[in-house]
Amino acid sequence: MTTASAPESPLRKEGRLFGEWSTRFINALVNKVFELSPEAASIRFISLLLLFFMTAFLISLIYYPPALWLQRIADILNYVLIEAYRRTYVGDPITSFMGFVWQVVKDPRNLHFLPIMLASFFISLQSAAIYLADIFNLEDVSIARRHVSEVSTGWGGDQPIRFTMGEIAEGSQNSPNFLIGGP
Repeated sequence: MTTASAPESPLRKEGRLFGEWSTRFINALVNKVFELSPEAASIRFISLLLLFFMTAFLISLIYYPPALWLQRIADILNYVLIEAYRRTYVGDPITSFMGFVWQVVKDPRNLHFLPIMLASFFISLQSAAIYLADIFNLEDVSIARRHVSEVSTGWGGDQPIRFTMGEIAEGSQNSPNFLIGGP
């Protein structure tokens, strides 16, 4: 005895299609972010900087609550938009805001988080370099570290491989692009 399955409802069909589309979109986004091109490396570098500054800002909210930030931003907006406020304001609100930001940046309570944030980046860079050096049987991990930093963030720039008399030049023998491969 066979039972006929009920036809798919329009809502279920749209839900299924949305799930398939979402999966394809996420896969395409991940592929774009991690592709090995100079453009993707610069996107990763900018993303890394934005993540660093957003994390630093969120940490600063521990000691400098949002009300203090909003007060400085409100001063700037009122100064720009309201003529009467501009005439009565003493000084420059943008300079005041920049002074406040500098005070937050150099506050030792915020600065003690800096080594934690930087250490996580450099530990992951070193771990990736050790892994890559192991795969390519490199004796010097610094070559793999240069390669990982060049491919992941674009640091280090292009280092061309030079030839002399049909052989790899002496200076290019330890090039990451020669030993591992270029991006």
